[in-house]
Amino acid sequence: MKIKNYLKNTTCKKFLQVQDNKKSLMVIHGDFFILVFKQVIWYYKYLVKGDMMKIFFDESGQTGCVLTKKEILNFKDNPTFALGAVVVNEEDERRLVNKYLKFKEKFDIQGEIKGTDLLTKENNDKLKYFLRYVLDDVHYYINIYDKKFYLSTLILFSFCGVDAIKDMKMQLYNQASIIALQDDDFFVEYLNYIENPSVKAFSKYLCFIINYKYKYFNNPNGDEQENALAIFAEYIKNNKLEESFWEDFMTYGWYKDDKITNLINLNALYELIYFIKYKNNMHNEELELIHDHIAEFEETIQDELSSSTSYNIEFKDSKEELLLQIIDNVVSIFRHAYDRGVYYNKNKMLWNPEAEWDLKLLSKLQQKVLVSHIKYTIPLCDQASALCIRDMFSEEYPKGNRKNLFFNRLYIDYLQKLNFELLLNKMDLNDVNDLMNDEK
Repeated sequence: MKIKNYLKNTTCKKFLQVQDNKKSLMVIHGDFFILVFKQVIWYYKYLVKGDMMKIFFDESGQTGCVLTKKEILNFKDNPTFALGAVVVNEEDERRLVNKYLKFKEKFDIQGEIKGTDLLTKENNDKLKYFLRYVLDDVHYYINIYDKKFYLSTLILFSFCGVDAIKDMKMQLYNQASIIALQDDDFFVEYLNYIENPSVKAFSKYLCFIINYKYKYFNNPNGDEQENALAIFAEYIKNNKLEESFWEDFMTYGWYKDDKITNLINLNALYELIYFIKYKNNMHNEELELIHDHIAEFEETIQDELSSSTSYNIEFKDSKEELLLQIIDNVVSIFRHAYDRGVYYNKNKMLWNPEAEWDLKLLSKLQQKVLVSHIKYTIPLCDQASALCIRDMFSEEYPKGNRKNLFFNRLYIDYLQKLNFELLLNKMDLNDVNDLMNDEK
């Protein structure tokens, strides 16, 4: 069917040539293969001994529904959302808590200290100590989400269905990456439609999709790429299929509670649980999930998780759980550094002296947590840029080489590797759901 297969023969066709490039066989997440001794011991404890594992979660960024408010995106000041996790067995928990207590004792910290507090100038010594002695490359995981990219994937899946993911993952991810770069009005129109859906409103929305003045749908040689959304919308309009499409159009961001829509916390949580299970071959009966309180959405998150999986998540107060305080610090620091990195890159300020502190911090975090423990749910251009920052602002990288010439070469190389990884990844949502329910 044209609406599901056009991508195979059009978008990013040239990129299939990467299969012939032996260098592309290098996996981008090389850190995954750095099996330092402490990691081997940790995997042994879980995989061989089968210890019960706790996962503590906390978020950073405006939490809740991704919507509009008075024709303005409600996340304009918080374009990203990050969810962090710390994974521990009983022994790990004691050790990490002791590390954190020593940190608080050393700096005479009473009560909680938030990650945002550690980023202030007066707390620079605390931040350095935290990164060196509390953070490690074994226990921590992060899912960084771009909210426009999140909406872009929802729109694409609403048009083409999730079945397209398995065979066209690279093409869909590239399309979503470009759609995420459109102006705010593009997303406002979509969010206005899903607030009051009808056949008439759907037909009007299709016309908007077809006639919108898109940006960045150009190949490096200047030729225009085919736009999946415009092709889907034209297909529906030309074949008068509005009646059969509109009711099922928006199913991926709606929940049992009809007052809640596009709850990014839930997507990020589900994906991060999957990400951790996939990396560590964990089983549900050996997992205990603890999340910091988010009172307004706890019932929806529990309902949605229990309806599709066997998970039961417990919400606790961070004042009573030191590991929730630790993961708050980690995820808040990371999201701040990532946001600053994107800002400096998009405003062509990477080499400005004022940017150096934030960019070195982002580099250090990606090295310390390990890229293999970070799920980048963001446009490909931003992921490639973040990886360039990791390399170019490390302590080992020659400062004299921090310039566009070297950045651009590295950026293109990372884009190729990221696309090749997508090309090799044949997992679909059925595979994901099977793993989440221990059926794989």
